[in-house]
Amino acid sequence: MNLQTLSPRFVAVLAFVALLAASCRELTPALLFERTVFISPQNNNPSLASRSESGTIALSLDADNVLSYSIVVSNLSPVDTLLFAHIHTGNPAENGDVLVTLVDNINSKFDGTKASGTVTLTSAQADAIVKNPNGLYANVHSSLFPGGLARGTVGADMAFAQDVVLDSAAAGRAESGLAVLRLLSNGTLYSNITIDNLATGDALLFAHVHDDRTGSTMGAVMFDLCKAAADFGVVQKNTLTEEQQTSLKTVKSYVNVHSEQVPQGLVRGQIR
Repeated sequence: MNLQTLSPRFVAVLAFVALLAASCRELTPALLFERTVFISPQNNNPSLASRSESGTIALSLDADNVLSYSIVVSNLSPVDTLLFAHIHTGNPAENGDVLVTLVDNINSKFDGTKASGTVTLTSAQADAIVKNPNGLYANVHSSLFPGGLARGTVGADMAFAQDVVLDSAAAGRAESGLAVLRLLSNGTLYSNITIDNLATGDALLFAHVHDDRTGSTMGAVMFDLCKAAADFGVVQKNTLTEEQQTSLKTVKSYVNVHSEQVPQGLVRGQIR
């Protein structure tokens, strides 16, 4: 386009439009955080393995601390009803308090299996989302599962989630337990192993994930879960290699807990 051939009035209009577009860009707050969180009942603590819902929570936080959200849940049971949605504090292997309410079922409600809206956050709430998204999770609650139907970590996708039931592996012993395993897509494994009815005089030593492909009594250790007695009952955070991540998701394996009196394995549970 040759501006010399255009009328002064048309040139002025073009200049005004360009100025207006630049002003609109300046008026639109920059985004501080944007991510779509994939939610699943299997990610809950405890895991809801019997439920088949899935969904997404799209989050967008701008520089004015306005958080926009859009929630979609699929395959909801016909006898269940969605009620609330929040962002909670807590890593993938623990439950925590509400940080931000998205849907309160009063001022904002689900329309069937969907909800959307905006929430103005405090500076502290916004900082938590921007600076520590892996320490937060988004959760939807329903009439059948008021404590949480489906959840997902705000900062990363869940690559593997399983609650492994631990049973006594030694004759004459009555211990039992649970190993909560949550692997994020960035390779970080969160785990929490609890043991019940530990015999008086015995002490926990360590816990591992063992390779069970050979079917031997004691398979090779794939990686550690607990390295000392103080690690039990407390969420542990470990970074797995790509090989270890693949093995956890695909290889026949089991969790084994060792104690002073039963060093070969006090309780164990199959991962697959």
